[in-house]
Amino acid sequence: MKKYVLILAAIFALASSASASVLNYTAVDLGNPNAGWTTTITDINNSGMVTGYSMSPYDSSSRGLIWNNGSFTVLGDFGGGTYNGMTLTKAFSVNDSGSVVGSYYSSSLAGFNRAFIWKNGSATDLGVKGPPGLDTGSIAYGINNNNVVVGAGSVNTRGNFYWQNGVSSILPSLSNDNMARAFGINNNNVTVGQSYGSGVITAVMWQNGSVINLGLGGSFSKAVAINDNNQIIGQCDVGSFLWDNGNLRLFPGSTLSAINNSGEIIADGSIYQDGQYYGLNIVNSGALDGLSIAAQAINDNGQIAGIGPNGDTFLLTPTTVPEPASASLVALGVGALALMRRRSQ
Repeated sequence: MKKYVLILAAIFALASSASASVLNYTAVDLGNPNAGWTTTITDINNSGMVTGYSMSPYDSSSRGLIWNNGSFTVLGDFGGGTYNGMTLTKAFSVNDSGSVVGSYYSSSLAGFNRAFIWKNGSATDLGVKGPPGLDTGSIAYGINNNNVVVGAGSVNTRGNFYWQNGVSSILPSLSNDNMARAFGINNNNVTVGQSYGSGVITAVMWQNGSVINLGLGGSFSKAVAINDNNQIIGQCDVGSFLWDNGNLRLFPGSTLSAINNSGEIIADGSIYQDGQYYGLNIVNSGALDGLSIAAQAINDNGQIAGIGPNGDTFLLTPTTVPEPASASLVALGVGALALMRRRSQ
């Protein structure tokens, strides 16, 4: 009997190792509202609302995208007009109340963009601008559940803005710099981005009114996202980095693009967590089973928004269904064990 127990334990260990690098998801094809255009996903909130933008293959036109409740909203020019006949809008972030921020082209600022906030079909210009001759536009990159918006601003605003309740303020740069840009913010209002102006671009975070150097070194680094546990991801000279409350891990040659509050990270289209990379395995989704999908955004429920090989956007939801390979190993092992027991009788 002891021999059989050891064999069965070995089988389950093998099955476990076979599935250790794969996570299972069900998938829904959300489509592509601008057929033939290239779509980039920028964010997904905890209700599964997705933001992004698509780029035309023919010119520099861009259209902001919002997917919610089964359909896409394609953002227009918000009355800002077109640039050489091209509409230029992008949606970069969405919070849990469904407020979306991004940028649109304004004909009053030839060649420059304006930061906006969108809610329930209506967009509002954030009013982040400089004086005549110094106004180089603005782009809203992040919004949290407190409706605080951060982004890039005009030269006279030191290149960034922190917007709350209709009032815009400026985040400080490092002492040797004169400019900064903000790319992400968590629900504790801790903000991340980059400081520059001295010939070196440095990843920073802003907390309680102070700017903090994340200590990457080198000539280039920028922080792009932060979760509520102050885990920060970004890009640097060698690839990407994870900054975890002072502990730094480098990812040479990789791109980290999103992180949720469980510490799950989108890394090169897959998932990284606690030192392990995981592939995305599509199951229980009919014809989509086994489809290769590149993850681009993740929410706190583990839902992922990504792009498939046909250019469509896909929504992935985690499932506990056993991976086919490991399930087959278990079934085969149990069958073999039963056969061995019969032969020994």
